[in-house]
Amino acid sequence: MSATTLEQLAGLEQICFPSPWSLLQLESSIMSTHSRTFLIEDAATGPYRLASLSKPAGTISGYALATILPADHTVELLRSAVLPEQHRRGQAQSLLTGLVRDCSQEIGAPFQILVEVSENNGAARSFYEQAGFAALHRRRNYYADGQDAIILRLPCPG
Repeated sequence: MSATTLEQLAGLEQICFPSPWSLLQLESSIMSTHSRTFLIEDAATGPYRLASLSKPAGTISGYALATILPADHTVELLRSAVLPEQHRRGQAQSLLTGLVRDCSQEIGAPFQILVEVSENNGAARSFYEQAGFAALHRRRNYYADGQDAIILRLPCPG
């Protein structure tokens, strides 16, 4: 992964999250053994596309970072972000579709995807619920501002 790619991801963090991850947190998570990262490139002259972490060719407008726990048949979606001006263009759905496809191939059995969302993040909760996720658990006072975290689960056929 290039320094430019990491810097673009850190920039997305700053724009998209109230508590962004640092460069070190991102790099450490991305480089871990069971990590999978999916990028969306936003080409100014054409449609967006899923891109390789090792060879992005354009400006990154979205990404998803997940950890695969194959023995548990579980995928934890740690981060998912799309630039606000790119919302409602199918990019988040493309990231999720890529994640499900790749994890199905790697795990090869039914599995689940878990994601944690702030109770006040209505847009994210709506997106995940429309994608088939259902509430599994609530973590009370989880975030620094006192908000609860909602753990959502998507069962996947494998």
